[in-house]
Amino acid sequence: RAARAALVRFGGEPTTANTVTGHEESTTPGEDSWALVTPTDEDEDELAECIREGFGSAPTPFEPSESDIKKWISVLMKVCSVHNWRELANIADGAALSSSFGGTD
Repeated sequence: RAARAALVRFGGEPTTANTVTGHEESTTPGEDSWALVTPTDEDEDELAECIREGFGSAPTPFEPSESDIKKWISVLMKVCSVHNWRELANIADGAALSSSFGGTD
């Protein structure tokens, strides 16, 4: 509400609840509810960067080959339904992710 009021004060148009992503009007008067929505757009470059950063910051740094990175990205997208770094960050069970690559932990 404060943001909409500020927008009106500075000459902008107020947005309605229906135009804000992840925003829903509450059934309780005066209260709005919000839901975080993780984007699902595919971004191979982001995933490749995450893989490189992960291996580079490991106790024993390792630089994977580009062909390995491409294979892992393919597994992430097709098997794990991970399309970008935001979805990767939401993975709570690393062991389940590891098993998708044939590992145990």
